[in-house]
Amino acid sequence: MQRGDLFLCADVKGDFTNKPRPVLIVQATDYLGVVESVTICPITSVLSKASLRITVKAQGETGLNVDSSVEVDKISTVKLSRLGNKIGVMPAQQRFQLDNALRDWLDL
Repeated sequence: MQRGDLFLCADVKGDFTNKPRPVLIVQATDYLGVVESVTICPITSVLSKASLRITVKAQGETGLNVDSSVEVDKISTVKLSRLGNKIGVMPAQQRFQLDNALRDWLDL
């Protein structure tokens, strides 16, 4: 597991979800496995052009079935045990866009 990986997450008790869904690991790789949690951004098939939503195409290495949006504005931390299988990886060229959106959302 590393930053930029896409996993299925069964965090069905969260405020913004009621079903297992894909998530993007946004936590620094060096800290994964240090604690029993992981910081993620959920992914939705409802596309949005908002600057804090990063569109990821359903092609290549993503493992997504449909074009989707990474919901940077819904960043959260979940128990590692809530993660299911790895489904893919965010394309490297979009990680810069993700980093900018996270910096903007968190005012870093």
